[in-house]
Amino acid sequence: MCYVRLEKYREAVEAATKASSIHTWKEVCAACVSAEEYRLAQTCGLHIVKSPDHLEELIQMYARYGQYAHLIELLERSLSEQENAHPGIYTQVRSSFLLFALFFLSFVCSYSFVYASTRSSRSRTQSTMRRS
Repeated sequence: MCYVRLEKYREAVEAATKASSIHTWKEVCAACVSAEEYRLAQTCGLHIVKSPDHLEELIQMYARYGQYAHLIELLERSLSEQENAHPGIYTQVRSSFLLFALFFLSFVCSYSFVYASTRSSRSRTQSTMRRS
């Protein structure tokens, strides 16, 4: 954890490899996600996914930062690399994709609403100016 506090994430991943502890992997993964070191976070996440008891925590960690695309990428990679993947991963990939789709749609809808609001207020302002 010293490497995490020093923001040396690559060294932290190497130390987690030597420690080979799920707790260490989760801590380093959380630090990497928060620091936007997604490649290193994926390395940690692949070790966490092997333990199905911690899969939900991993998903919540990525969701907390709104990183659904990186989460889906991690889960898909874990499916391709692990021959005996836990069945929960398939369910989580599907639900994570749905969460990402909902997040994306809400963003698009809010952007469309803001755009439409500013456009209608501009047209009202211009029509008021024309009347004057």
